[in-house]
Amino acid sequence: MKVFFVAVDAFMLTFSVANAQQKFDDFSKDFVTGYQSLQLPDLELRYVSGLQHISSHDSIKRQQDFFTSIKSKLSSYKKEELTPSQKLDYSLISYETGLNLQRIALELQWVKDRPAKIPDGGIITVPNGKAWYAYLLKRWVNDEVTPDQIYQFGLTEVERVKGHIEDI
Repeated sequence: MKVFFVAVDAFMLTFSVANAQQKFDDFSKDFVTGYQSLQLPDLELRYVSGLQHISSHDSIKRQQDFFTSIKSKLSSYKKEELTPSQKLDYSLISYETGLNLQRIALELQWVKDRPAKIPDGGIITVPNGKAWYAYLLKRWVNDEVTPDQIYQFGLTEVERVKGHIEDI
């Protein structure tokens, strides 16, 4: 009799995990559909162009609602119960959601305090420039690098190149 209950428990666990995986697949499809419907502009090479393409307050709020909802739904899934490809999707959705929420917060502030003319002396010269720089750095490079780390890397590379020049 005990073997029967163990078998039933194993079956129920397998069914539960398979059900969670199917629900995650549906969630992933909904994420892609919702993301595409937002029609977000591509990342611009020039920050001035990127700032010029910031949409209306209502559009930004719609994006915020979408990504906030995704963040909430994502927390209901147990990553360890997902397949390897679902774990990758989970990580990508989590990364994109966090990055977009950071962008949205900056854009809401921008729309509220938009300057008459966008300064072209570097991203640091625009309102909230340091935060914009940190966001763009994450967007272009990695979510785990800071402006100070990039600066230190640059100094290290200059010294390395100077050493090579002296050797030559």
